[in-house]
This record gives sequence, C-alpha cells and structure tokens, in this order.
Amino acid sequence: MKSKRQRKRQRRQSRLRRARQQRRDELLRFMLPIVGAHNLGGFSFNLNTLLLLNRGLKFVSTPPALPANTIHGSLARFCRSVRLRCQFGNSSMSKFKVPKPGYTPAPAPAPVEGFLSDLCDAVQTRYKACIVHSRPAFRHNLTPAEREGLQALRQQHDMIVKPADKNLGLCVMRVEDYREAVRAHVLDTAVYSPVAAIEEAKSRACTQLRGLVGRFEGLLPAKHVSEFLLQGCTMQEVPHLYIMPKLHKMKQIGPPIIGRPIAACHSWITTNMSIFMADLLNSKLGMFDTILQDRTELVAALEQTTVSADTWLLTFDVESLYPSIDQRECAAACAQLFAEKGSRFMSMVEECLFFVMQNNIVQVEGKYYRQISGGAMGTNCLPQAAQLYLAVRFEEALKRKLGARFPSFYKRYIDDGFVLFKGSEQELLAFVNALNSELSNIRITHKYSRFEVEFLDVVIYKSGPPGFSTQSLKVRTHQKALNKYLYIPYSSFHHPGMFKSFMNAELIRYVVTNSDVWWFDCMVSKFTSRLLQRGYPTHVISAAVSKVSYANRSKYLQHSTITKAKSSVSALVVPYAFGVPEMHLQQLLHSTYMKHPDVHGTVPKPLVCFKKNRNLGSWLVRAGA
Repeated sequence: MKSKRQRKRQRRQSRLRRARQQRRDELLRFMLPIVGAHNLGGFSFNLNTLLLLNRGLKFVSTPPALPANTIHGSLARFCRSVRLRCQFGNSSMSKFKVPKPGYTPAPAPAPVEGFLSDLCDAVQTRYKACIVHSRPAFRHNLTPAEREGLQALRQQHDMIVKPADKNLGLCVMRVEDYREAVRAHVLDTAVYSPVAAIEEAKSRACTQLRGLVGRFEGLLPAKHVSEFLLQGCTMQEVPHLYIMPKLHKMKQIGPPIIGRPIAACHSWITTNMSIFMADLLNSKLGMFDTILQDRTELVAALEQTTVSADTWLLTFDVESLYPSIDQRECAAACAQLFAEKGSRFMSMVEECLFFVMQNNIVQVEGKYYRQISGGAMGTNCLPQAAQLYLAVRFEEALKRKLGARFPSFYKRYIDDGFVLFKGSEQELLAFVNALNSELSNIRITHKYSRFEVEFLDVVIYKSGPPGFSTQSLKVRTHQKALNKYLYIPYSSFHHPGMFKSFMNAELIRYVVTNSDVWWFDCMVSKFTSRLLQRGYPTHVISAAVSKVSYANRSKYLQHSTITKAKSSVSALVVPYAFGVPEMHLQQLLHSTYMKHPDVHGTVPKPLVCFKKNRNLGSWLVRAGA
C-alpha cells in the first residue's frame, strides 16, 4: 500500500512528464518550416493540420511492432520460393508467369531443407529476443495533435488531396471542383463515349481476348504467356479515372482546375495484354534516332555538338498526346515495325494493340465511359506505342517530305521535343508549321530562342565568347518555381537505405544535368539547405555528398551497351515495422547461409527486402471522390 507522500510524488512526476512531453511537442511543431500544400480550395487549416500536410504524402508514421503471424508468414513464403526454385529452376521467375498461390511445391533436397529449418529457427529466436522479450520503448513520430489532425482530414468529405503533376507537391481541393475537372474529360465526346451496359462490355472484351489468344497462340513465346494473357478475363475491376492537377498550366491557384487524366489500369481485362505488348514494343524504340532513351543520352549528345551563334534552339510539346492518337493508325504503325517476322506476326501486334486501346473503359462517379480516341495514361504499353506512332507516322513522314531541310539534331521524349535549327526565323516558323500540319490530330506548342530554352528538367544554353561563330552547348538543372520540395522528412519511418539512395540519385542527377561544376555546386548548396529544412542531420548530408563526385561525370554520362544477365536471388520479404531494425536480419541470414556451404550451388545468397508501410498518401489520397 503506497503512502500519501508516495502518491503525491507520483502525481507530481506525472505532471512533469506531461509538461516535458508538451514542450517537446511544441518544439517538434517548429522543427520543419511550414511549406504546406497547394491550397486550391481556399481551406483554412489549423497549425496541426498544416504541420501534418507539411510532412508530405510519402511520410510513413511509426507502425506497431511486427506481429508473430506476420514473421511466420514471411518465412513460409521464403521457404516456398526456395522450394519452387529447386523444383522448376529460374523458369518459375518469368515475368509472364501466372501466380498460383495454392500450389504446394515438392520438398527441396535434404541439405536445402536443413538450411531452411535452421534459418526459420534462427529468425524466430531473434524475433522473440528483440521484440517479444526486450519490448523496446515505442516512440511515435507523429505528435498526438497531428494524429488527431490526420483523423480529421480523413473525415472531411468536402475535401480531396492529390499529388500535383510534375512532382510539385500535394494539392488540396474541394471535392466538387475536383469532380468538375474530371467530368470535363469524360464529357468530351470526341474522346469518350458513355457505356450503358458495363457487364455486356466486359463480356465482349473477354470474348475478344480469348479469340486473340486462340488465333495467335502459336506465335507467343511460351505456353505460360497464353495463360498470363487469359488471366485478364478474371480481372474485371473497371479503372477509376483520376487527375493530377497541372499547376504549371493553371493561370491561378484555384478553380477551374486543369488536370492530367490517369486511369488506374492495374486489374482490368486488358492489363496483362498491355504488359505483354509493352515488352514487345520496347525492343523497337532503338530503331529511331529521334527517340530519346533518357536525359543522359540527351546531355551526352548536346555536349558533343557545336553550333553557330545564329542557330535556333527550339522546344515543342504535343498537346494532349495520348487522347489525340488515332487508335487504328497507331496499331498499324507499330505493327509494320515487325515486318521481318512475317505478316501473321504483324497482324498479331496490330490486333492486340488495337484491342488494348479499344477497350480503355473508365469509371467516374459510378458511370462508365469508353475512350474512343487515343489511350489512357496508366495503360502499360501506351508510352511505347505513342513513341513509335509519332516516330513512324509523324517524323519519318516529315523526313521524307523535307529531305535535307529536316534538322540534323531532332530529339523527342514522348511528347516533348528539342530541335537545333539552322536558318532564318521565317524558315524556323515554316518548319513549325510543317510540324503542326503533318497529322491533323497532332497539335504542338513551341518556344524558341538563340540563347537558351527549357527542355525536360534542364536548361539548354549556348556557351562561348560573344561574337564567336562557333559555340558549344551546355546544360544546367531546371527547377520549377511552384515546386514545394517536400522531400521525405528524416523523421519518417523509412529504412535508412531509402534516405541514402534518394540523396545519391538526386546528387547524380545534378552531376549529369550541369555542364559546369559551378552550377553543380550551386545545386548541391540548394539541395543541402532543403534537406536541412526537412530535418536531415548535417553528417548524413555530408556523407551522401562525399560519395558523389563531379569528377566522375564522364562515367555517369556513359550508356552501357552490355546487357548484364539477371542474377537470381532469394529474398525474405518482411514489413519494416517497429523493432525490426534491431533484429539485424541481413547479418542473421548471411551467417546462417555460410554455415551451410553445401547449398551454395543450389540456393542463391538470401537477401532481406523490406515492404513499404502505409504512408500519408495511402491514408489521405482517394481514387474517386
């Protein structure tokens, strides 16, 4: 029985703890500058909600400790994958393989089973020692006020949150404004047509799919590809159409909202066929010198080019490329690239691609619409199909028409193009008119200058003494003024490797996109300042910066022409939850693997892969409204 003095001391200590926690919460409130969100709906938020939105949609709150059944399930899936590999070899890892979760593989050879048994025992023992018995103190990375703000945001039904286009931050909109922007797309009768009987449309699409697979089964690479394609008949979730606000195209921050339409085509009848066609079409992109592979190819080509002082730098953008594509023409253009494989193979490509584009059906507010022109962004094969369509029907036709007048330097990445043009301004405008008049369904906007232009994420500019007849081309990083730079806060519950890889990739991008070291140092300074504002410690930033040297720029600009064989791996997939870092699973797997040298030739060295936990985006972002 506690004395009165002891109870009084306990109450005093409890008050002190609450006061310290309150002061700590107040301090945490002001650790990150309130960058906030693009408020397109004129909402008024309290401080807690602003702080929550300031963390960004990729922020992961601290999850609870890993349940015992979860670690058991991870181990069971790992053992099953190893047994499948022993039974079927690497053929079971084909990207077109239909998963059969109910299939039980045969037991592996005795040494492998011994290794799996020891590994399971070791992981479970470590789990009990680190999580069950030690029970480390749980510290949440969201304050109680922010958790309340999260619940309040989720229950605010007149508001919707979406990421902005071009990765410019997150946008908060009124639901009605958002719905109006989505309706503006599906009510365009030149692009969409209402679907009155959705079940009939599904049945017709499945019949078409079975017919295509039956007719061209002999041309498919393997039997399991047919099973993969036919699996689409069991995937009948009509994609939701949603938009990402295009802030850079809006004249004001607020309604009316201009958005990029995207269809979530992950479980639709055409999904697997689209994945197969994307893989097929991808092999043909290298046929055209006008198609850019990535920014590295562009930068390397520009820096090896010299121009005259009067050379024009021209950039153009195809307006609404995906909805503007002629479906039948696109399918025929892609098919003709496979002429060396025979007319029957060409027919397969044309009909399969037309099937995917013809059956782009989306749902908006419970109503269904078929896209009758072009294709939906979110369809796997559409980027490759659009690239090839423009290359064959647009650029190759222009080359034949213009002959020697076609620019020697013409590069395009999907709907964005860059041209070096020699001639007068009138001749340049005549070339632009030729671009605009080649295909009736393709319209472009353009900008040009003799000094510098913006293209993709770089600024291309001439460099050389004024008045010299020959000048070189250089690049520097281009960043949009509206970007909020909501990098993942360092307090987010991500694996430490995520922070390192993100910083490393961004620093390498700055090396590639800056021809002069001065511009690179400028971008590193800005990047460092932004990371400090997101809570990154100085020593972490310094360590990341020290690993990326501008002196290695030539290496980063090189494109490897050697295709490396994919090494087979076996991975233990575990959710990255509270207490998991203390388990040191990679070291445990390595030590257990080294104790069983007799399985090294059969089982690849196992790795630990961590599953992403739910971030704020998964709590706040909705497909429909």
